Amino acid sequence: MVNSSHKMRDTLPEFQKYMLDRKLVAENKTTFFAYWVVRFLSYAKRHKYSTERTYLQWAERFFAYIAETGGKQVDAATAEDVRDFLSHLALEQRVSAST
Repeated sequence: MVNSSHKMRDTLPEFQKYMLDRKLVAENKTTFFAYWVVRFLSYAKRHKYSTERTYLQWAERFFAYIAETGGKQVDAATAEDVRDFLSHLALEQRVSAST
């Protein structure tokens, strides 16, 4: 039986290297993000391309918001950051709640 942490380390190794090379996340968080990318991609396969693009655009907006408002890395984002981002969208960007 293969150790689950060993399996996680082997998840998308090129993607993990990409994140580390560009200092997008802390080294101890790369396997976590690779795992969620795999989950997202498996979800996206069941949905239309336009839906996938929309999700990616929202993720990019959130990453940009985190960088602009707190100057922190994405892996340091908290539930409060998500709440503030959603409030920012609703109040300042006038994004509908149904979006």
